[in-house]
Amino acid sequence: MQKLLSRNRASFVIPAVALIVISACPAGAGPYDDAIVTDRPDFTESPTTVPAGGLQIESGATFARGDVWNLPEVLVRWSPFTRAELRLEPPEYQGVGETQGVGDFRAGAKVHLGGFAGWDFGAIGMVSVPTGDDVFTSDTVDPEFILTGGRDLFPGLSLGMQGSIALPEGPDGDRTEVGNATIVLGAPIRPRAGTFFEVLTEVTDGAFPVVTLHHGYTLLISPDRQFDIHVGLAGQRDYFMGAGYSHRFGGRR
Repeated sequence: MQKLLSRNRASFVIPAVALIVISACPAGAGPYDDAIVTDRPDFTESPTTVPAGGLQIESGATFARGDVWNLPEVLVRWSPFTRAELRLEPPEYQGVGETQGVGDFRAGAKVHLGGFAGWDFGAIGMVSVPTGDDVFTSDTVDPEFILTGGRDLFPGLSLGMQGSIALPEGPDGDRTEVGNATIVLGAPIRPRAGTFFEVLTEVTDGAFPVVTLHHGYTLLISPDRQFDIHVGLAGQRDYFMGAGYSHRFGGRR
């Protein structure tokens, strides 16, 4: 585990290293046809689902200021039929300082709603199940609802937006409303590599909003496999960084 100062330095080094690695990769003949579409590493989910019959596993690790970390951030996506997918998030192993443990299990579904006025829309419903260790569980079943949309601005440049609301239950039994809104701009760097710039705003029951700035890179190593790396700054001091790998099995469009 790196120390705080090392992480702070790394948050500036990671984008530079990513650009060097991506630039060193051969351009190839062009982007892969029917390439994997992931819901990571940005906060904004894609409006589309995994192709019918396909299974997709996305994973990663995140490290944040104050010796906070979680892994392996697994999201399992399986589509039983067109425009719908089931989503499972097994418990993550987490650490906050000297405290470590397992978080709650989450499950849900996504529906691809289709296009309207040049936008593509999707809806997601998730619930958490209190299976985690005492310090990392909410002890209740907590729902979350997400509406996401995306569109191409012009070839190679895309825009995504998302709104969500989570309703975790507090110790007194009352539900707390936690709302998020995101906007993300994606652009290619190489035929098989891309970057994104994202802004997330979170509001908890009317409290002062917390704004997160987020930036990352993706690299396709085959039509079904993708690496990612990303860094962010939440508020004025809470920086984080992470990396991940996603793999699709079957279900080509």
